[in-house]
Amino acid sequence: MGALGLCLVLLTAGADTGAGPAPTSKEEEIAAPKLPVEERYTFNLGAKLESLVGTELQGSTSQYQVTSNFILEPGVLFRERSSTGQVTLSYVPWLLYTPVAPNQTLFFNRLLVDAQQKLSRTTGMSLVWRFWLGDQSFSPVVNLGTAPAGGAGQPPGTTIPQVPQVATLPLLDTSVRLGFYVFTSAAVRLDFDVGFIWSEGTTAVARLSLPLQRGPFLDAIGTWKQGPHDSFIGTFRSGLLAYGPVYRPGGSNNENGSTVLLPHFNTGLSILGSELGVKWQHAVSTNLSTEFGGGIGIAWQSSSYDIPSLTDQDLLWLHRTPVPASTTAYPLLGATIRDKVPLSGQSLVFSGTLALLPIVNQFSGTVIERLDISASAIWGVGRQWQFVASAGAAASQKPREVDVRAELRAVAQSTDHLVFAAGLRLAYLNYAVPGALNGTSWVLFIDITGASGKLGSAAGASSSQGGQGWLQ
Repeated sequence: MGALGLCLVLLTAGADTGAGPAPTSKEEEIAAPKLPVEERYTFNLGAKLESLVGTELQGSTSQYQVTSNFILEPGVLFRERSSTGQVTLSYVPWLLYTPVAPNQTLFFNRLLVDAQQKLSRTTGMSLVWRFWLGDQSFSPVVNLGTAPAGGAGQPPGTTIPQVPQVATLPLLDTSVRLGFYVFTSAAVRLDFDVGFIWSEGTTAVARLSLPLQRGPFLDAIGTWKQGPHDSFIGTFRSGLLAYGPVYRPGGSNNENGSTVLLPHFNTGLSILGSELGVKWQHAVSTNLSTEFGGGIGIAWQSSSYDIPSLTDQDLLWLHRTPVPASTTAYPLLGATIRDKVPLSGQSLVFSGTLALLPIVNQFSGTVIERLDISASAIWGVGRQWQFVASAGAAASQKPREVDVRAELRAVAQSTDHLVFAAGLRLAYLNYAVPGALNGTSWVLFIDITGASGKLGSAAGASSSQGGQGWLQ
């Protein structure tokens, strides 16, 4: 925490004084004016209350039992702006109450620190720290945030996170990222990020599903803007995950993808993942844009031993056995299209994404090649109404996993401070190892969001959007 505090001091030095480096000319002084006091500070209080009725909710005793849950997300946000940067602190805890079993109430802390500082006309720095602690729900129709960690080499923005074989987990998940950018010319920007992640179940039983995993990562991104309609983006990502003991129950998959016949612990597991890719972004018109990309991902896995979880010394399989290291290459492919249909007094936006990529399943400590598909349509009617239809699917072959989710949502925003929403969520999970969430589930929901300040564009969105974007 000492290093983090030092970085915050360095990044916010300009923001605390209301100005950046001393201007060297009158033009620079005009370009970087001091902000009025009323624009420099933002303090926002808000809350989101959601009522759910459906299956696969907290408190249900069978797969298709219909129950009800109530979710409360209070939030507080503080932001300080200067002419050259800003610092944002937000705390949005998540509370779930089920009338069926009041003793199964869940509480999940979510804290975010985001500091941005411009160092000069062409350079800048950023620091982002995220801290999650508590009971996280993995029900596909509750959709709380993204799965913890994410794994070495996993690209951001995948359609659907991995889920464990249990509905809820007490966990700790935190990450810190320090970034630096530089414009080498008007058309070229370089970004460099380094960081560290730490994730684990907070109890001995929870670590059987989510083992301790921690490690550093780095990203290097180069963006070349070629004319008004085209950009080329080159990306290199690499990360190392070092695991604590990984429990592999019978019927699950081990680190090389084969089926585990008998339960055991895998110790000394580490995964080094790296990716190299390039993307082409093209604006066909002012309303239609596309993106195509490809590359290669390489995962190196190493373990020390398999250790038995039983004590019967008469069985030969109980002996400690070394696990050979392995290196695997995976293709990276992606495509995105976004189309805004021109309408009078209305807005209609379609988008779709397809991606083939390797991901790290942080619950089992395995790397899998997965196909992700998503699509959405957002129809805005006037300033008050918005209708959203979205769907996504993720599938892998080794191990066999299918995860499909969809949502229909109607949003009514009467003012900048109050939003109502209602809709339906559907999900289908079919994992190779039978678990608590396999099968079809659904939920009907209605929610209300209010804040003292202006609500974000995600005010009517589900908790799957991260849970903190609605408070701005």
